[in-house]
Amino acid sequence: MAAAVVGVMIVIHGRVPPPHSTGSALDVLLADANGNELDHTSPFQPFDPKAYPTETKGLSEDAMKHRQILSEALSSGGLTNYPSEWWHWSYGDQGWAYRTGSPNAIYGMIEPGGWQGHPSDMNEEILQFADGLKGQ
Repeated sequence: MAAAVVGVMIVIHGRVPPPHSTGSALDVLLADANGNELDHTSPFQPFDPKAYPTETKGLSEDAMKHRQILSEALSSGGLTNYPSEWWHWSYGDQGWAYRTGSPNAIYGMIEPGGWQGHPSDMNEEILQFADGLKGQ
């Protein structure tokens, strides 16, 4: 049974901006001195959702070791990991605030000078999940 994207709706909430748009979230992996990506997912394929969680079961010894090195290095600098995505780390966004118990995020959305968002993209309503994904 395959899943298909039927429709996706993205709404930017003024008080809860997407983490990457704040400049406080990054996607990161380890590489060797020649720039070759190190293994973080075997025996799973790199884009296999089973490999996404940071604490996923069944990883190879190398993949676990590389994730541990990444975790120790970034955590020691105060960054936190979004546990559903081993590669996603942040400092100062709403996810970081939640994971550290901070009463609020440090950073808000970065808006280039003169930028005007479309009014339909900005709102102050309570966020709700959209029913946009359906299995086939």
